Amino acid sequence: MSSLFSVPTIAHVGISFSDTAIRFVRFFFFFHTLIPVVHAEYTLPDGAIQNGHIIDTKAVTDVLVRIHKQCAQKFVALNIPFEVVELAMLAVPKESTDVGASVRSMLAERTSLDVSDSIIGYKVVAHTDKALMVQVSILAQTVAKEYLRACLSANLMPIAFEYEGHVLARALLPTNHAGVSIIVSIGAATSALVLVSEGVVYGHKIISHGTETYIKLLMKERSIDGKEAMEILETDGVERSALDTTTILIDRVDELKDMIESWYIALSQKKGSTIGKLTEVIITGASIPGLTEYLSAGMRVPVSEGNPWRHCFSFDAYIPALTHTDAQRYSGAIGVTLPDGAHINLLPVMQRKLIARTRQMKKLFLILTIIAALAVIGLIGLVVSKQL
Repeated sequence: MSSLFSVPTIAHVGISFSDTAIRFVRFFFFFHTLIPVVHAEYTLPDGAIQNGHIIDTKAVTDVLVRIHKQCAQKFVALNIPFEVVELAMLAVPKESTDVGASVRSMLAERTSLDVSDSIIGYKVVAHTDKALMVQVSILAQTVAKEYLRACLSANLMPIAFEYEGHVLARALLPTNHAGVSIIVSIGAATSALVLVSEGVVYGHKIISHGTETYIKLLMKERSIDGKEAMEILETDGVERSALDTTTILIDRVDELKDMIESWYIALSQKKGSTIGKLTEVIITGASIPGLTEYLSAGMRVPVSEGNPWRHCFSFDAYIPALTHTDAQRYSGAIGVTLPDGAHINLLPVMQRKLIARTRQMKKLFLILTIIAALAVIGLIGLVVSKQL
């Protein structure tokens, strides 16, 4: 009924994109609980998406058509990849009467960004005596149109485009986040590091380190194929009990540890930085046995695998079909559907206007339907009264 008479403000379907795959989860909302009812992962042809840019629109659209048929929902929210979104933290003078205009003016002065050809979303995240600290997300219009075109061609109606860093933070961290966390989202060829301090995402870094780093090394050292190497990685990982495998992979894990630590140090020691002591590291995207224990021992901070379901439901009440290991790959698709009034929506203006018109038309349709129903009831009552 809701899809007939209204356009939802929060999508029941979340879709995430990477260079290798598209994933989606459809939820059923029940008494403030989100129950996943359908999910799927579709592998993309090589080169269909490169560094977050859609290169082969047809290949992406074909996958989205399959998703539309499988989820049976029109309205969706998209998790926009790290690579195509820029972040900025701006100190806007408190006396500013138009924060949006001030943000655009400051970006135009301080960066080479073409403000007129970008979608700029922002929210105030802190106050000082003299300024408003404003978090800004920037998406090129051309990139936004790539994703919008693919969705509309598949008869999907996006109501939100959101930066992946914000999505992961919302999915994996507590609502009132305190301290400093680094989220490590492990992909196939690359991974992303996301730093969150007191609930605010301060930036991300893409590193050339992913599951393929370990798989290729296992293939070389053991003369095995990729499938077998993947099975060994998922089964043994770097567990102490799997000494043979751990010996092969441990140098690569040390490289990952060094990348995390050096990036954190660079951000925290930057002039004017207010980032405090690192309090935790959260791993998502892939589940490698023994990885959290090894990193925790080396970095001397708690390291754990994320729980993408933490804001969806209690395991005491519901056990999802997706295993904990598999759910790591769906963190982005899950997070983009979570209710939160503080979303920075990077949806193009023309699509926002279309959504607004659609809402108005559906409200009008609802009103006319009610009027027609009342008229029919009145007519029936009149006929019956005359017969009596």
